[in-house]
Amino acid sequence: MIDPRLPAAFAAPSRKTRRFLAIFLFPMLAVAALSACGEAPEEVQPRNAAKDGLTVSVVYQSGNDIHVIHRGESPRVVLKGASYPRFSPDAERVVAVRGREIVVVPSRGGASRVIATAESPRAVAWSDSGDRVFYSDGDRVMVVNADGGRVRAAWSGQRVLELDAGPDDRLVGTVKGFGYAIFLFDPGVGEAHRLASGCSASFSPDGRLVSNLLDGHRSMAFLPARPGVESRKIKAPDGIQYDNHMWTNHPDWIAGELEGDRRDIILINTRDGRVRRVTEDGNASRGDVFIHDD
Repeated sequence: MIDPRLPAAFAAPSRKTRRFLAIFLFPMLAVAALSACGEAPEEVQPRNAAKDGLTVSVVYQSGNDIHVIHRGESPRVVLKGASYPRFSPDAERVVAVRGREIVVVPSRGGASRVIATAESPRAVAWSDSGDRVFYSDGDRVMVVNADGGRVRAAWSGQRVLELDAGPDDRLVGTVKGFGYAIFLFDPGVGEAHRLASGCSASFSPDGRLVSNLLDGHRSMAFLPARPGVESRKIKAPDGIQYDNHMWTNHPDWIAGELEGDRRDIILINTRDGRVRRVTEDGNASRGDVFIHDD
């Protein structure tokens, strides 16, 4: 019941007022709310990378399985019940997390091999030489030979959600604390230091830059990982948001994941920001891309 002592401004709205709110004001507020949450006004599908003459191999997660596409061939499942796949430096092998296991499998399919067992594995990365694998396990990053064997701690004290390894076994990772931040670990010093707030951390092929996703997944910064290197930034094309980046073996291209109703693996040019699609899955995530030089 409306208290009769309340002023008219607080009384129940008239039928004409309710009609106006339903037809005009509420839809406007809904659109404003969607914009504030970062929803694109319409979904944009990038051009396929093959039309630019790029020859690539792609590994990605779709559902609970790991898929590989070699040089435009049809996708094949190389590992079931696994996540977070990464190509070896020559793209001949894939490492992924399967339950509590760290597993390596040939990228064209075949017998898999468990190289380590962890308590709470999350992310994996190959060493620059391809002879070892790093993986996060709780608040530590461990390292093991690519064929298995003795496991040792490489970095401890932080829960690393995303991981990459660069030259000289330097590590970069996305760490969750009060928000997300990117940390760089130098084994020569034995310490990690914070580079910036952000996520989607990965090394450029020469280890001089680190990727950092910003602005509601609409732009990317490249941070200096070595003294004397200048930072730079690119923006996503209009209508595109992306996530989960991993630098390819080519300095001009970084892999990512297209956000929207159809999630596919994309390549982003690190110079001009243009985007090219490399899968047609619609449910692809955590992609890694190898660019062939032929």
